[in-house]
Amino acid sequence: MLSYQSNLKDPGYELNKENLFSLLDKLPYFVCLLAPDFTIPYYNQAFQEVFGDPGPKKCYEFIKNSNKPCLDCPSFKTWATSDPLHWEMKIPDSRVYRVHERLFVGQNSIPYICKSGEDITEGEIVTNDYARMDRLNLIAEMAAGIAHEIRNPITTVKGFLQMLGWKNELKQYQDYYDIMIAELERANSIITEFLSLTKTQNQEMHLQNLNTIIQTLFPLIQADAMRSDITLIQELGEIEDIQLDEKEIRQLILNLVRNGIEATEPGKTLKIKTSMDSDRVVLAIHDEGPGIDPDVLAKLGVPFFTTKEGGTGLGLAICHNIIKRHDAKMDIVTSPQGTTFFVKFKTSQI
Repeated sequence: MLSYQSNLKDPGYELNKENLFSLLDKLPYFVCLLAPDFTIPYYNQAFQEVFGDPGPKKCYEFIKNSNKPCLDCPSFKTWATSDPLHWEMKIPDSRVYRVHERLFVGQNSIPYICKSGEDITEGEIVTNDYARMDRLNLIAEMAAGIAHEIRNPITTVKGFLQMLGWKNELKQYQDYYDIMIAELERANSIITEFLSLTKTQNQEMHLQNLNTIIQTLFPLIQADAMRSDITLIQELGEIEDIQLDEKEIRQLILNLVRNGIEATEPGKTLKIKTSMDSDRVVLAIHDEGPGIDPDVLAKLGVPFFTTKEGGTGLGLAICHNIIKRHDAKMDIVTSPQGTTFFVKFKTSQI
């Protein structure tokens, strides 16, 4: 901790200093002082909650687990120019902080840097959600406008290819016809996924239990898991009935479960769980895959973004749209030990 020396004997001064430290500990954002030797002689309670206790370590040892200062450290500029600086940082648990720093000259003319950091993660999430919804709406409008125009020629071409395949004199090309027909069917399935994004679909919302939908789907997703040598575990808790579109929720569960299966190595486990969290019904799907890279995590749900060979990049975009239409929310918790998708539905009490 930073210590202050003074010749003042006024007990009121000491009280004021204690009040200052107490006030800093009650702030909702972190505050610290960075010394020229990169130690952290003062930090408040919020800093400790975010980063832990640095002790005598240098900041780059403590935060970055490095043995030398970061070459891109913004504090170099603050020391060089004495100008205030503002920047953003993301910490390992994916929280985003807006950091403000300015030079603070202490006793003996030591140039400390005073840093404060405000957690702006929720604002970033809202901004990203709005951007994602804008993209989904754009895709939906495109889907509604061009889907039928594309499907008509695809159907025509597919029909003529099938007719050609039936001709005995062209049997030697049957393999080629089969490949072309399979690709046309794949294009048609992508259009179907396109249409799933349109916001003009009619929903059939009914008061029902999420557990019932999962139980009817379980044989299907269990068969998918068994084909990949994955053990599927079902933990269904006592949950309230909520307004759901069964067809959309089936698609949501299938998409999330199949993503989990693809992320999990043979011999491991995938878990589907339901529970109540305060006044929300929670669906949790946990895989034992390698986790999701932070750069990939930031792009999940963006239409056409995919890390899968042969993927369309529409599966999670459709999930986001279904979740939005149910006025629910999705959280993703990931680590090298696996990933959990939490979908939280409002109950009628909210």
